Amino acid sequence: MTGFSPSTIRRLKKLTQIPCVWEGDRRTLLSPVVSEEFELPAGECILWVDGSEGVIRSMEVMGSAQGREAMVRTLIQAMEHPQGGNKRARPQKILVRDREVQFYLRGILQGLDIVVDYSPELPLIDQIFQSFGEVMESYVPPLPPKYAEDLTKKAYKIWEMAPWEFVHPNKIISIEINKWDIEKLYLSIMGSADYTLLFYRSAESLTRFRTDFYHSYEESEHESLESAFLQQDCLFLTFDPIDEDDEDLDTEDEDIGYLPSSEIEPNFGAIHPLEGLNSILYEEEAQIMYVALESVIRFLRDHKRPLSQKDFPVITRRYRISVPDCDQGNQNVSVNICTMPELYSQLYEIESADLAEDDFDQIEQLRYDLIPEGCLLSIGTIPWNSLISLPPNIRHLGGHKIKAKCDTIPIVLVQTSRAKANTIIKNIRDAGDIRGICFSTIDSDQDGKKVDLSILQTQNENLFLITEFSHEDENYIASHKRWKRACHLNGGHCGLVITKGLSNKRGNPGIDDIMAFFDGKCITSQELNIKFSEI
Repeated sequence: MTGFSPSTIRRLKKLTQIPCVWEGDRRTLLSPVVSEEFELPAGECILWVDGSEGVIRSMEVMGSAQGREAMVRTLIQAMEHPQGGNKRARPQKILVRDREVQFYLRGILQGLDIVVDYSPELPLIDQIFQSFGEVMESYVPPLPPKYAEDLTKKAYKIWEMAPWEFVHPNKIISIEINKWDIEKLYLSIMGSADYTLLFYRSAESLTRFRTDFYHSYEESEHESLESAFLQQDCLFLTFDPIDEDDEDLDTEDEDIGYLPSSEIEPNFGAIHPLEGLNSILYEEEAQIMYVALESVIRFLRDHKRPLSQKDFPVITRRYRISVPDCDQGNQNVSVNICTMPELYSQLYEIESADLAEDDFDQIEQLRYDLIPEGCLLSIGTIPWNSLISLPPNIRHLGGHKIKAKCDTIPIVLVQTSRAKANTIIKNIRDAGDIRGICFSTIDSDQDGKKVDLSILQTQNENLFLITEFSHEDENYIASHKRWKRACHLNGGHCGLVITKGLSNKRGNPGIDDIMAFFDGKCITSQELNIKFSEI
């Protein structure tokens, strides 16, 4: 049996010993315990309480594979790092209701002057776990257990398909179910940092929300925006980053589309004008969501190419969906799914009617005279070591404090002739260097295909178009995801690299060809206050 080291015993004996009795026990939580005060997952719960004061000293939930050592670790926490602002202390006596644990603790705690006794009942702990049981009885999980795994798998499938990359939010898809009191759902696929699937219960709710939203947005009325949001009647699936505590990830502004599915958490819920926002799907809603997601996955898989075009053709398909039901066996549901070109046109008119004149002024402010014609442009990464080796007169950091977490930094690379490179560098220097680089997704009015405008903002707030990248280019899509990932790892930093050698090293410049490196921030369309979606 492993015991404490002499130094640990000396450290613990320095704690004031108080004339009190602590209770300790380990019990199984079959379900999560969620209350206003705390949230505990299912598992083995170890609890140490001060029976004299009636307070919890330490509490921890762990897997069943943990041995009796876990009881000791939690007891040490109760002494040295008690919960609830209690003072550090060493008890005079402890009670447990397991004989084996009693004998084990007696051996471990030798030298600490703590009496270890057995008691078949632990009144305070019994009372606490009874209250846990009452909380568990009232707990409603976010998804019904028998649908949770299947719905989560389908949600991750949606994330991997990334339909927001080829389906515009105005391209509404109708899902006719005719079951569970639902005739049709109207799906809107949101991207551009929202990454949400909205399944409206009526077309009226969809159009009313869009009208109210654009009006409130243009008037900058926060309360009206919130009211419009809560007036929706829909089910939803949204995606959020798992690591929300990461100080470098601002979930309000940063595009999370580059994250792999392992770093994404799907969340389901419903909105109703009379019920508000609810982050829980009950059984019938879960069944509806199951059918809707499965039919949408099949539809997107079968018709990705036509859905990607500017025109929104009429596409109709029928699918037979098998819904797992633990009580009645699998149910087969026949689903009709089709595109809605007329509603697409209606939503476009709503959007266009609310496009304010200052948006057009903003479009005119986007300048095209920074990057000359004939330059070769690309995105990628460059090793930090290579940048550090550059002469100081080539590195323009703009006073930014760079916090790198990886070996490379994402860049936009401009390769041109020496003369044109000098002109670009001079113009940027005259503007105070760069503030940042933004990628804004729009629909081209020429063919309706999605393109990303790469926009550079200088310190004097001028906006320059660097170039545009087509979403049809799979190499660009893959590179852009890596680029955004690298931005995140570098604390939101990116760079603009100007190189010479267009004639003799076309597409393959070396470190010696770099004439300037400008450091900036990865910025969003929202930060630039760019609200137009089509040029």
